[in-house]
Amino acid sequence: MTNQNKLRNLRLSVRTLLDESFRSLNGSNLDTTEFEDDFHRDIDLESLAAIVAEAESRFGAQVEKADTWLAPRVHASLRLTRREASRRELWAYLNVAAFPDFVRWRHTSTQGPSKGLIDIGRFIGENSRNALGRLWWAAEMTRNGSDYSLTEKAMSTTRFSISWQSLDTLHHKAFALACVKFLTEGNGGSPLNDVAGKRLAKAVNLCLRTTHIDAIAPSQLLDEIAIQDWVNSVPDYTRFLDSLPTGPDEDSVNPDDIETFINFLSDVATQIDIFDSVHDDSTEGEEASEIDAMTT
Repeated sequence: MTNQNKLRNLRLSVRTLLDESFRSLNGSNLDTTEFEDDFHRDIDLESLAAIVAEAESRFGAQVEKADTWLAPRVHASLRLTRREASRRELWAYLNVAAFPDFVRWRHTSTQGPSKGLIDIGRFIGENSRNALGRLWWAAEMTRNGSDYSLTEKAMSTTRFSISWQSLDTLHHKAFALACVKFLTEGNGGSPLNDVAGKRLAKAVNLCLRTTHIDAIAPSQLLDEIAIQDWVNSVPDYTRFLDSLPTGPDEDSVNPDDIETFINFLSDVATQIDIFDSVHDDSTEGEEASEIDAMTT
């Protein structure tokens, strides 16, 4: 087997090996050498391994609570550019070859016909779905410059991961930060409930199919120099076990742009009455009509 202390790529054709015996809670790990390729630069996984082990120790059976702690620290431990992180092969390597026991710990189904198994998407799925990629990207989209405090807020609500993180528009930094703020404070200073968060995500996604997001507020350009300096630095996980890490030394997002998007979200929420209506199965048709009306 290859040295699993260094980042590699794993071809997605490895899926042929990911049967139920591998995807079970006590599954056996695989020798994936024949599916592996070198990563284009040397990245040590020591910090990430330490963070993963610490999360399992800290949170035990309370696996969902681990995401809030993990996301900023996974991001700080694995210093990638967005272009690098967009490749599913590196996440496949981390989830399947390097840290499969973490995936089993965090994502084993506890009910239904898949009880005791892990969905294959948690190993090799899209970057909003696979176990470690979703954490890294959540932090990347919700950090404000070097500050990860909104990442903690985002990951404190499961609705962000389920309904919002997969939206392409969250790559617009000001919009992403506004979404986190509105999800966690938009109900009179309190978080939106799960149903409201789900309905709003659907409505916003449809609305932005007919409205160019940059027309609402401009997208902030990435500071390539600051990011490269951060990528080239070596993480020291001991410095952020009990406090938030520091991200790339980029400028913070213009607060006026964030506020513009908060107002946009508030307007959408008002149009579909997420705070005034009681939502149950009987309102599905009404909800669809409301959202359709917004896009015509």
